[in-house]
Parts: sequence; structure tokens; C-alpha cells
Amino acid sequence: MYYYSNGEYESAAALFYAGTLLDGTTEDANQLAYCYYNLACTISLLYGTDKNYSNLDECLHYLERSFELREDRIARAKEDRDFDNIRNTQAFKDLIEEWQSIRQEEDNE
Repeated sequence: MYYYSNGEYESAAALFYAGTLLDGTTEDANQLAYCYYNLACTISLLYGTDKNYSNLDECLHYLERSFELREDRIARAKEDRDFDNIRNTQAFKDLIEEWQSIRQEEDNE
């Protein structure tokens, strides 16, 4: 979190990405969700600081993977200021809406 806290988002993203490489080799869904979620956060923050860095699809891919591992991340992402840079994109709105619908359907079963 040192790099993240100091605005060194590329370095932070590299560390969070390294954590995602454990996917499929560990049962620790909480740790994986943490890595995927924070990787998405850092990519969003990079998007805000460098408009040439516009890998929104990559950001949303990692965010969605965090939702798959821990659905409580959906509510957090809706409010997390790290996603302010992408919050108004249609792709972000669609992802949140899709996962809220999935969660609602599961709650109704």
C-alpha cells in the first residue's frame, strides 16, 4: 500500500497484479478479491492522471473479477472515490447494474 498511498499507481498496480497471479492456486478468495479490486482502483486512478492511459476495459475486467470473488465489493465500488475517474462511463454503470441484478436474483432464490 506504500506505492498506492504515495500516488505511485504504476508500481502499486504491478504489486496488485502480482497478487492476482495466485488466482487458481489459492483458496483465499478474500486476498484475491483484495488484489483484483485494488488493481482496478489503481488503473482507474491512472486513468485520471494520464488521459492517454485509457484502459477502461482492463479496469472493469479486474473489478468484475473482484465481484465474482466477493460480492460485497459491488456496494463498495459504487461509493469508492478511486473510481470517480470512471464512474460516469456507461461501461462502469452497466457493470454495477449487472452485478446488482445478479445479487438481487440470488437474494430472491
